Amino acid sequence: MTAIVEFWQARSGRERLLSGALAAVICVALWFYALVDPLMRRAEHFEEKLASEQAILQRVDALRERMATLPPRRRRADTSLLLAVNRALQEAGLSAYLKEGNADGERRVRLRLEGAPFPEISAWLSAMAAQEGARAVSADIEPAGPPGLVQIALVLERAD
Repeated sequence: MTAIVEFWQARSGRERLLSGALAAVICVALWFYALVDPLMRRAEHFEEKLASEQAILQRVDALRERMATLPPRRRRADTSLLLAVNRALQEAGLSAYLKEGNADGERRVRLRLEGAPFPEISAWLSAMAAQEGARAVSADIEPAGPPGLVQIALVLERAD
């Protein structure tokens, strides 16, 4: 320790000033890179995570609003699935696109729709699942002219 004090006292005033300034810069740099920079990076990580979670919440809210627009769940009638499908197609305004519809037993229906708007078909399938307990077990979808219009061959099955 005495060697350091002697070394320091042997230096001129200008060298002491420059050495002190250099020591201060080194201390500030160490403080920044050891403490401040990791804290700033962690804060940025949390901000990114918060933005990601807010985006997820916005999507969930959008889905909640979309679910609120779906018709209320009705108790499934004991009618055949083909009758329920025909009624639901008429209610959704899609009966004009139906080219073929056949019952394949009591729980299964085969349909073919041509030139139908895909968003309406998607909403109709969602409503069929919610109201009638019918789900698509097979779907062949092909574009039908202008964007958004499709030809679709469906097999719907009611889960009992």
